[in-house]
Amino acid sequence: MPLLTWRHLCYKRHLPCFNWLTADAIAHNFTHHDHILYFEPLPLPAEQVSLKSCFMKITLTFLCLLLPLGHYLDAQCYNLVWADEFDGTAIDNTKWSFQTGAGGWGNNEWQYYTDRNATVADGSLRIIARQESYLGADYTSARMRSINQGDWTYGKMEASIKLPQGKGIWPAFWMMPTNSVYGGWPRSGEIDIMEYLGHQTSIVYGTCHYGNSYLDKGQTSGSVNISPASFADGAFHTFAVEWEPSQIRWYVDGTHYLTYYAGDEGAYIFPFDQDFHFIFNLAVGGSWPGYPDGTTVFPQTLEVDYVRTYQLLSTLAIAGETLVDPQATGTAYAVPPIAGTTYAWTVPTGATISSGDGTPTITVDWGTTSGEVAVVLTNACGTRTLNLPVSVTANLAPNPGFEEDFSQWFTDLFDGAAANWAISTTEVHSGNKAMCVDVTNLGPQPWNIQLSPRSVELVSGESYTLQFWARADANNKTMSMAIINAGDFAYYTGNGYTLTDTWALYTHTFTAPATATSDVNLQFGHELGTYCLDDYLFARTAALPLTLVYFRGTARDKNNYLTWQTAREIDFSHFEVERSLDGVHFAKTGTVPGGNSINGAYQFVDDRPLSHNYYRLRQVDRDGTFDYSTMIFLENKRQAAIGISPTPATDFIQLTNVTPEEEIVVYNVNGQVVNVTYTRNAQGVELAVSQLRSGIYFVKIGGQTLKFVRG
Repeated sequence: MPLLTWRHLCYKRHLPCFNWLTADAIAHNFTHHDHILYFEPLPLPAEQVSLKSCFMKITLTFLCLLLPLGHYLDAQCYNLVWADEFDGTAIDNTKWSFQTGAGGWGNNEWQYYTDRNATVADGSLRIIARQESYLGADYTSARMRSINQGDWTYGKMEASIKLPQGKGIWPAFWMMPTNSVYGGWPRSGEIDIMEYLGHQTSIVYGTCHYGNSYLDKGQTSGSVNISPASFADGAFHTFAVEWEPSQIRWYVDGTHYLTYYAGDEGAYIFPFDQDFHFIFNLAVGGSWPGYPDGTTVFPQTLEVDYVRTYQLLSTLAIAGETLVDPQATGTAYAVPPIAGTTYAWTVPTGATISSGDGTPTITVDWGTTSGEVAVVLTNACGTRTLNLPVSVTANLAPNPGFEEDFSQWFTDLFDGAAANWAISTTEVHSGNKAMCVDVTNLGPQPWNIQLSPRSVELVSGESYTLQFWARADANNKTMSMAIINAGDFAYYTGNGYTLTDTWALYTHTFTAPATATSDVNLQFGHELGTYCLDDYLFARTAALPLTLVYFRGTARDKNNYLTWQTAREIDFSHFEVERSLDGVHFAKTGTVPGGNSINGAYQFVDDRPLSHNYYRLRQVDRDGTFDYSTMIFLENKRQAAIGISPTPATDFIQLTNVTPEEEIVVYNVNGQVVNVTYTRNAQGVELAVSQLRSGIYFVKIGGQTLKFVRG
């Protein structure tokens, strides 16, 4: 019989390992929870459970009748990707950072969080709340998080925790979004793995939050009540979630008690498809738990034995920059380190792996070509290929022209303000779409109506350029812009703009005052009316050989006419017009010198266009550095005939005007299909015919059949 060997990571002190199983035992130890099949472990005697991490083999004998269970076993093949066992003598600052301060933390809490109220000793983390005067507060405690040091989308997250007891004591083990890509709380979500009120020692809570704003939000929540027993029994308890693309499940000591299903958020944004990070904190007081009284004893301690993250191969992802400057060097890409796993990386043409090949983390030196960073992972759970699309561009803002509607953009309304956000296909500066907002009711502040692109990472001392095209429904309409710290909302820079009823370019250049994640808020809460925005740019100033105002094209007669305009040219050399049939493989089709245009206006005529044409501009500076424009697409139906050359041919045949989706089949004179390899390039498709015998052949593509001769 075939055997399956499965390695299982046992729990450290108080959970059972697996025993040896027979096929009958397997059949009796699968159970269903929420339509998902789980494997239930057989307990070992307590004296056989290791005090530290242990590995055991489970050899399962499968009969053909049991093979359908393989899918479920694969689905639960979790890989340990991150852990802190707290076995050292100090907090690991490669995994944790502290949040400090007072101010209530949005919950009217009483403590001041410091970095001195948490310690590691004797194999556990201790967060200690003390009653003491400190910087105006009467209590101190700690709040620590794994942001940018432990961040995941999907997985099994668990911690073994010993809980305190007392009125007004509020410990929590929870997760917050790392990048808040859908906007501020609660738009980007929150996952509370465990919350506990110190005066209700029999109950723990699990919750996930979502919504539009503090006053417009929802949640899915549940609790476990073990009365008359208590969670403050001096023992460690395990709190976990299993987070998958379609649902999140909550567990206490292995018992499932709550499930959130994708769609439960209703009309709110679904936020649980992005990276989240851990937070441990021990709050003193708050609107929910109430406040300490004469029965509350201090100090109070939240003790953590371990915290771990497991992931399925199917839910792993490559972490790294998706927007990089041309010729950028040392860009890091990583997947979690998993014991017993091999890593095979590939990068796009023109890019090189400068270090780390074959390991979980690589650095890449980029050229000028966009493409996918990919890695093939292989281990006992199987083989999985992960891909991360990367755009080589100076623009740090994805979807700058709203061609993907509001993807990577966030709208907010506050304090009674009202507006209708829309994607317009008529009020467009360039491309096919633009954003328009109709402001119907003002709030007390201009920022009560705001539009924000995805957060960007600023580097202290670096110069950045922001620009956009905008118009209003009348002259002398006001809008404004503010760049702030995404964490504490500190104001960095901003500007006000007076719009007209025609499209105009607005530019702002500034030097970053700190290295931090920042938000750009475009504010429309000054006046009633309609405002439109298009062609947004946020870039490092040094990465811009010029400022490109727009790039667009028109197919007319047998020609394609390309036009573009620049707002500034500093030490700029020339444009190279590149064309592609599939939007991936580009070739130069012409050169336009820079610096001698009238008002920055340029034109290029492609008098031999393809049927499907993707164009981009390679913008070259005098020192040889360059950047690419956004890509535009033109269809020229007058140039639809497929070309084939040369014929006769000995090695290769080039097909032109072939769209990427068209199937290609080659026949011999007897009507038999012959195998021919082909590759796509900027002009179409290249067929390799050197392996064919001499004679006449036919290529069928789309609705056309073409003849060629193999010489």
